[in-house]
Amino acid sequence: MKNLSLALTATLLALTLAVGCAKQPTRTTTIADTAPQVSFKVADAAGLELVVDGVSYGDLAQYTYPERAVQLVPGQHLIIVRQGEQVVYQESRYFSEATQSTITINE
Repeated sequence: MKNLSLALTATLLALTLAVGCAKQPTRTTTIADTAPQVSFKVADAAGLELVVDGVSYGDLAQYTYPERAVQLVPGQHLIIVRQGEQVVYQESRYFSEATQSTITINE
């Protein structure tokens, strides 16, 4: 009887320790991406190039609304869309943090 009581006590103690130690406190740290996002509505993006502040971002098709957008740093930016050497669209605009803008380009 004494052995049975000792075995039950040991088992309960082991279970208590196992269950008590199973969940450890956790902390998850995330960084919110607050960069402004800009996408473009255009009938046909073929052959159009996006230039922001004098830097080419490549084909405009990469940044068409609603699937894709280009991320910028907050602030004033000169947006140029050109086809070859011809400027199709040009605008200087301020982009705030955590905003999503859509620019419509009529060809």
